Amino acid sequence: MEAKFATSAYPLAVEARQMFDAGDRSGAEQRLSTYMADNVDMMMSAAEDLIARFSTASVAAG
Repeated sequence: MEAKFATSAYPLAVEARQMFDAGDRSGAEQRLSTYMADNVDMMMSAAEDLIARFSTASVAAG
């Protein structure tokens, strides 16, 4: 997951900068906000999966 973020962030930054330079500030902001929200959703899902996995393991071991 970390590698995905690292490889997708730079091209997005370039795209957003081009949009901003072309006068589409709100489009650039929206694109970046959507990207960040999607990443937060993925990280929250991964965290929830880990919590569920370890909670189940703790109860089973308990």
